[in-house]
Amino acid sequence: FSDVDEVWINELVTYGQIQGNMKTIRDFIQVKKPLCKILIHDYFPICPSINLLDCDGHFCGIPSNLMKCQKCYKQKGFDREYGATILDYRDKWKALFNEKADVVCFSTSSKELLSRAFPGLTQAIVSPHTIKPLPKVSTDEYDHDGVRIGIMGRMCEHKGGDIVKSIAERSKAAGISVVLFGDFEDGQKPDGIKVIGEYQRDELSNLVQAEEIDVIFFPSIWPETFSFTCSEAISMGLPVASFDIGAPAERIRAYELGMVIPLDSSIEEIVDELTQHAKRCEESKS
Repeated sequence: FSDVDEVWINELVTYGQIQGNMKTIRDFIQVKKPLCKILIHDYFPICPSINLLDCDGHFCGIPSNLMKCQKCYKQKGFDREYGATILDYRDKWKALFNEKADVVCFSTSSKELLSRAFPGLTQAIVSPHTIKPLPKVSTDEYDHDGVRIGIMGRMCEHKGGDIVKSIAERSKAAGISVVLFGDFEDGQKPDGIKVIGEYQRDELSNLVQAEEIDVIFFPSIWPETFSFTCSEAISMGLPVASFDIGAPAERIRAYELGMVIPLDSSIEEIVDELTQHAKRCEESKS
């Protein structure tokens, strides 16, 4: 490449040989001196786990004690591919950041987490994505008993798939219904959940209204860096809830029909919070 003005590093996690690739990028930047942007779509610079789940499948919180990080790093086998220690790994990213790169985060939450792992990082900026709003959902003609909880997206471990299944197991006794606009990564269709499957974005408001959804819940157990579906849910004008981590919680806290739930809540507490939130929002309309 003889004439390059800018280099955007969109993601590196899907490319092998990370150490060699990062050196190649640094060498190129040092020679060509282009403007450089690093986009934080995931937490790969902090840890190869990407979503910051520890060996027990819990959000690690980025411990200040690096010995805890190193234990998890080694237990997951990252030392065999990414360098002997988590400190060595982060130092390679720090060297890339130091090439006068703009580090673009899509939420304040992501910037704070990045700063926790890289103290003194000054060039991180927050630039949220923008979305085209979806049509508002009208609840005026809803006619059902109990509370209907909508889940959006493809469910897997870090997206809270196990939590959704646990909520569904209690659905009948709790007087709730669960509808998944999406599917499960493992292809399962657990009892107690109506699985809509893949959908077209422009169809979502109509689908949600047809299912008479009272509240939309984002069960991700990792601190998502943005979440387009969260913004889409808010744009539909329904009550929305998430756990108290990541970019979704950041926007939901500022939304008048939003509620955040502590990440360490029991399934019973989650179901109760969602039920009460939906009822409060419905009562406030009258």
